[in-house]
Amino acid sequence: EAYSKGIQARVIIVDEEQKYQSFKASNLAIAKSGTNNLEIAIAGLPMITIYKINPITHFFIAGMIKVKFANLINLILNRELIPELIQDNCNSKKIANVAQNLIANPDLMQKQIVESQNVLKILGLNSPESPSKKAAKKILSYFLAN
Repeated sequence: EAYSKGIQARVIIVDEEQKYQSFKASNLAIAKSGTNNLEIAIAGLPMITIYKINPITHFFIAGMIKVKFANLINLILNRELIPELIQDNCNSKKIANVAQNLIANPDLMQKQIVESQNVLKILGLNSPESPSKKAAKKILSYFLAN
């Protein structure tokens, strides 16, 4: 256990197994953008993606960012399925409002789960063929065609 600097909230550090148990015991995840979004989707847990960096850092890198979404599932779909609260939109009031909206709309949460599972299938989840083998086949077919 640890306490977060400046926040009067208890933080509990968990191992891998405890992480997946906590996903299964939860109704909604609020998570930073990253590969953890895929782990949450695999667990079948609806989520909200949040991300906020230092405003000065954001100012300098904003022009270099070429993607529309922070959540990997949204990037693949090229639309926002998973709510994203980024930078100025990432504050406690907005996070609470989006969370309340999702919790109040079970159909919206179910849609997020179903569509996320479809994206995971596109990525090859539960595929009998490994991602490495798929990539090798694609590369070989390209060279054989040319």
